Amino acid sequence: MINLMDGVVSLSEAREIVRDNRDEGITCPCCDQFAKVYKRTITSTMARWLIRLVKNYEEERKYYSVSEPWSLSINKGTGDVAKLAMWKLIESKPRDENDTTRRTSGRWKPTREGFAFVYGRIRISRYALVYNAKLLGYDGHEISIKDALGDRFNYTELMQR
Repeated sequence: MINLMDGVVSLSEAREIVRDNRDEGITCPCCDQFAKVYKRTITSTMARWLIRLVKNYEEERKYYSVSEPWSLSINKGTGDVAKLAMWKLIESKPRDENDTTRRTSGRWKPTREGFAFVYGRIRISRYALVYNAKLLGYDGHEISIKDALGDRFNYTELMQR
């Protein structure tokens, strides 16, 4: 049983309370962890990085490291580009099973969907809904690669590189 201001609740009731309030965010009555469903979107940096990944992959079919100079020049070392996997636009090279210090290999290649998105053949949901590091689904209207790039970047110019 868990003590709340309103009294004592069972674990199943606490789970229900969290589930019912996770869209707005709630502190879990069991562990005091903040629980929230986050809406993730593709930033212009992520879109630029995906375009460059596709272009590189067209030249040489391999998995590319996030620490390569071209990647760092776009992404500045953040982990945001890995979020492209939520939309199935990239896939990770399988991680060495003996390396328990990393979630992924840090090497990526574009998927069929990634190519289609970059070349404007498909649109994707604006938001990926993420809870406890797991994808719950998608929300929002569909966007194109040009929408993801925003007004700061010229799609045609980026595709010519």
